[in-house]
Amino acid sequence: MLDSIDKGHIITKYAAVGNRSYLLYILDTGEIRFYISSSVFVESTTTLSSGVWYHIAGVADGTNRKIFINGVEEDSALGSDIGESSADIHFCARADTQGDKKNATLKEARIWKKARSESEINEDKDKEIDSNHTDWSDLVAYWKFDEGTGTTFSDSSGENNDGNLQGSPTWVSSYTTFPFVNGEGYRTSSPISLDSIKKVKSSNIKWTSTEPTDTDLKIYTAVSDSNTVEPNTEEEQTLYLGGATGGTFTLGDGTTNTSAIAYDATALTIQTELETIYGSGLVSVVADTDFTITFDISVGVSDLEANFTSLTGDTNPSLTLDDAVDYAEATNDSTIPGISVDDDLTGKYLWVRQELSTEDSEETPRLTNLEYDVDIQAEPAEDLNVDLSVKNIKTVKIYG
Repeated sequence: MLDSIDKGHIITKYAAVGNRSYLLYILDTGEIRFYISSSVFVESTTTLSSGVWYHIAGVADGTNRKIFINGVEEDSALGSDIGESSADIHFCARADTQGDKKNATLKEARIWKKARSESEINEDKDKEIDSNHTDWSDLVAYWKFDEGTGTTFSDSSGENNDGNLQGSPTWVSSYTTFPFVNGEGYRTSSPISLDSIKKVKSSNIKWTSTEPTDTDLKIYTAVSDSNTVEPNTEEEQTLYLGGATGGTFTLGDGTTNTSAIAYDATALTIQTELETIYGSGLVSVVADTDFTITFDISVGVSDLEANFTSLTGDTNPSLTLDDAVDYAEATNDSTIPGISVDDDLTGKYLWVRQELSTEDSEETPRLTNLEYDVDIQAEPAEDLNVDLSVKNIKTVKIYG
């Protein structure tokens, strides 16, 4: 991910004439060029923007050189094999003079001794790989840049091409962090767009303190397609008994069941039975044409099930869940309810609701800090694929 659009080196093993292997270079107009051995290059048609993740791949197979942006081939040209070079590999700076420095955030980088196809690039561009990968033996170097501290970064390929940091680069978290401060009483946050998160690796929600300190706090989250209609604070299910003329049915949560309930039971009887499972005051039942069963938000997903096998009569009973988006209660320093690993959150919004109460009648309860993070594995910035023999690797340096 680029801090700004201006010219500079992204990865280079490219020094003086006669000592050049390869170079990925960004122009001050935002296009990327891929050079092999000489001044001949291929150039992207995509104009990169700052603050956006891109996957960039340069491929050379001895006959052609190609450049791919986000898995799409954008230019190709005839070209020779990759030449040998005594230069060290450098990220974000020239290999010979350390000039043309480029401020960028790197997620991963890979170098292969196999010219990879477009389908292979797309298969692997949005995920980490390991030794179970079909082409693992073709990796020359694989830097994950996940150390988070120190002045070195390790090569995960097993080829021992570890690198060291030069200048003053900094480690940054892979988290996208959304701060949330100063809630009072009951409050729903403004919906937060998750549109940039194409693939979830993990998520976390965490809060640190309240005023007064003995405040009872509950946090609920929901992920919705809408940024205008707030999710439900209650879950509703509809119980339909149809033309039952006799017999009984039971309700349960998958673990505990109610006693047998008569086909003509009242709403109050059904509610009383459900309270034996979910607790008093957390469920209500209202009779109309059907029965509407409403669960308090603190119940979360109710997992309500029904067994109608003992009903008799000309009937087709059913239990259906309202398909509206509902809040679910969150646990401090744990995953965000509503977000799962590998989710594509394009077009989604995160809603956060907080409920606070205190026995101190003279205090208005406040949440003083809440953070929610989504760790993303979306389109690494520079995951590079270059056909390169092991002998061309020396040391690796990143400049900041």
